[in-house]
Amino acid sequence: METMDGKAQGAFYDCCIVFPSSLGMATGPIPRGIIKVAEEVGIGIISCDEIEKLEKYKYAIFFHNNPSVFPDIKTSAKVGWWMCDLRKPVCERRRFDAIFLCNKEFTKLYENYFKTSVYYMPQTGLMDEESARTGINWDIIFIGNFNSRYHINRLPILNYLKERFDIKIIGGEKYTVGSSTLYARSPFNLSISPRANSYTSNRTYNILSSCGFCLLFYFPGAEELFENGKHLVWFESPEQAADIINYYYDHPDEYEKIRANGYMLYQKKHTHFHRLINMFDILKGKTNEFYGYLKKEDYK
Repeated sequence: METMDGKAQGAFYDCCIVFPSSLGMATGPIPRGIIKVAEEVGIGIISCDEIEKLEKYKYAIFFHNNPSVFPDIKTSAKVGWWMCDLRKPVCERRRFDAIFLCNKEFTKLYENYFKTSVYYMPQTGLMDEESARTGINWDIIFIGNFNSRYHINRLPILNYLKERFDIKIIGGEKYTVGSSTLYARSPFNLSISPRANSYTSNRTYNILSSCGFCLLFYFPGAEELFENGKHLVWFESPEQAADIINYYYDHPDEYEKIRANGYMLYQKKHTHFHRLINMFDILKGKTNEFYGYLKKEDYK
């Protein structure tokens, strides 16, 4: 098992993950989950405060949506970077052997900007335990921002549904705290992201990992990750979303199957463990693709 002093045993003795600073390592649900998996399987965990430890490893994955915060170091290790946001590459250039991008919209831009290989690697969900929160009395919940210039599609959908259902909207800096309980207990959970090729935020995976019913605003490529009507249900207009909600209120058995299937698919293909090991496999040359796509056996 990996320890912070660099001593390692097991299959991942030569792998590490890198965060900008020890103070900011576990900010957000994805880093928290990645750190937990790394500790469990023996992957090294270092920060740029102790970047000299990088030379003890052969493979490293950097975690932060702005690589400018990382020093432009020279190392013999193969270095990857996981970019978990829908942004164009406007940051300072750094040397990466591979970039893992959570969308396909900007693949060519990143390839040209960083002069390296770019691989599709979507986000993941929650590992937080449910809290004791009670008193949920709404039909729909949406957790996230809706007043940003990047999310112009959210407010029209929320306003339409607000006129027809009881809807809970939670935003702000700390809105992921306790969200696993909210997703698990709310009848319908909205995931609305900017419509871009193969992009959805971690919100979709947060819902599925909580065994919640995910009502997804369709994005191109969604069918490669999920089966509509089996793992979640997607919509392309507010009117369609309202019809879906009314339908599944009247069909509780189908509703419960979708919740269960979505959770099982998440556990099978989309956990923090899957993402982390998939990226290290690519760095090591064991695979050259994302292995979370649906296959024929997933439709059984």
